Amino acid sequence: MQTGEKSSKRAPSVALSRRDISRSRDCFLVELGLSIAGVVITALIGIGGLWLRQREIADGESRRILRDLEIVDALPETSAARSNLLALVDAAVMAMILNRATKRRNGGTIAIGVFFMLLSALLLAGISQGGWWWFAVVPLVFTATFALYGTIEGSIKGERDARGNLVSKRARHTAELAGETIPQSVPDE
Repeated sequence: MQTGEKSSKRAPSVALSRRDISRSRDCFLVELGLSIAGVVITALIGIGGLWLRQREIADGESRRILRDLEIVDALPETSAARSNLLALVDAAVMAMILNRATKRRNGGTIAIGVFFMLLSALLLAGISQGGWWWFAVVPLVFTATFALYGTIEGSIKGERDARGNLVSKRARHTAELAGETIPQSVPDE
C-alpha cells in the first residue's frame, strides 16, 4: 500500500449486536443456574453425610447392645458378670433414649445458611461478569462465612435450649451447680 492511498479495510466495530448481548445474557443465566445448583447440591451432600454418619453411630450402638444381650443370654443365671452386663445394657439403652429425646438439629439455622449460600452464588456469578461487580467481593466473603457457619452449626445434632442454641457442657454444668435448669425446646416430631 502506498502512502496517500486510503485503505479499503475498515476498523473492526466494537459495538455489540443485540444477538451478542442476548447470547451473553443467556450465558450469564446458565452460569448463575449452575452456580446455584452447585451450592444446593454441595449443601445437600454435606447434610446427607452428617445424617448418614449419625445413623451409622446410632446403628453401631444398637448392634453393640444386641450383642451384649446375646452374651447375657449365654451366661448362667447365677453369674455375677450377667448382672453387671445387664446393668451396662440398661444404662446404654437409657442413654440412647435420652439422646433421641433431647438431641436435635436446628432447621431454622440450616435454612438461613442455605439462603446465604444462594446469595453467595448470586454474588459470585455477578463477580464473574467483571466490571463494577468486583465491589461485591467483600459482601461475598461475609455471606459465604454466614452460609458456612449457619449450615454447620445448625447441622450439629446436640442438646439445644429453648431458642435453638447448642447447650455446652460448661453451661449445663454451671446451671446444675446454680440449681437452675436449662429450658429445653420441644423436639421436632
